[in-house]
Amino acid sequence: MKPYYEHAGVTIYHGDCRAVLPELGIKLGSQSQREQDGSRKPKSFMKLEPGRRTKERGMIRSNIWRYSPGYMKSAKEDYIFEHPAIFPESLALDHIRSWSNPGDLVLDCFAGSGTTLWAAKQLRRAIGIEIEERYCEIAAKRLSQEVLQYTAPSDCEVPA
Repeated sequence: MKPYYEHAGVTIYHGDCRAVLPELGIKLGSQSQREQDGSRKPKSFMKLEPGRRTKERGMIRSNIWRYSPGYMKSAKEDYIFEHPAIFPESLALDHIRSWSNPGDLVLDCFAGSGTTLWAAKQLRRAIGIEIEERYCEIAAKRLSQEVLQYTAPSDCEVPA
């Protein structure tokens, strides 16, 4: 199956996830929470008390997360709001940090405007599937925008 968009570890497929997943060889179920030998993946950070700092994950949060959703708060670009049900980018980032490990593959079967894929691009690899092509367009546009790093020429004086 040909991807609709592919860049920097994030891939979007246009279609119904029930048809796309088998073509990709992905089986849904508890396998994602298991090691190769079938044992459960350790989630030791879940046993820590809220407010305790850990080396790998930073501050462990409580089970109450506060966000300020709404127009131009959930995302920074106007065109993203063409999708009727976006959610805060910070919510997607927090969930990916909390429920996956570095190197994991994040699967979003209802990619919509690409919030989860955008967050995964910052932290992990991801596959997104969206049945509506106009939302694939929004997600692809969102993911294709990157911040360009500026390097001043060596003969240029930089004010202090």
